[in-house]
Amino acid sequence: MTVLDRATESGGFGNVVADAQWADEVRRLATDNQVWAMARFRDPAARSELERLGVVCVTKDLATDSFEDLPPDLTHVFHAGAVVFTGGSERDQALTFETNTQATGRLMAQCRAVETFVHCSTGGVYAWSPTPVTEDDRLGVTIGNYSLSKVAAESVVQFVARQ
Repeated sequence: MTVLDRATESGGFGNVVADAQWADEVRRLATDNQVWAMARFRDPAARSELERLGVVCVTKDLATDSFEDLPPDLTHVFHAGAVVFTGGSERDQALTFETNTQATGRLMAQCRAVETFVHCSTGGVYAWSPTPVTEDDRLGVTIGNYSLSKVAAESVVQFVARQ
């Protein structure tokens, strides 16, 4: 069992509060841990629901905001923030790379002392295949800028993890 002392999650909160199972998990984690959520929180109801579940909410835009004011004693980071294909990755390549690639590196660098940093990627980093892919399969660009930015982010994650 994983015990979190202080954890943060970046992005993806619209999905968390909309899914009852995720909400139950957040509630469980927040019972014995200080859980922080970092997102733009464009939906005030989503933020309110997380706060009701016991989560400390911090409004930040991954592409433009600094992470220097995050608590220095975070123990675990679950990073799922991204500009996705349906969210405009093809409309603004610079924003897509700033958010999906560079912000990932900046967040990892800021949180270098954490015990665990989980970076959520996508199956879209792999070349198209008629069969299920594995981590050893060939990378490819199946979803334009989104795929490219996530391939680059994976390289950034590997680089920062080795520092």
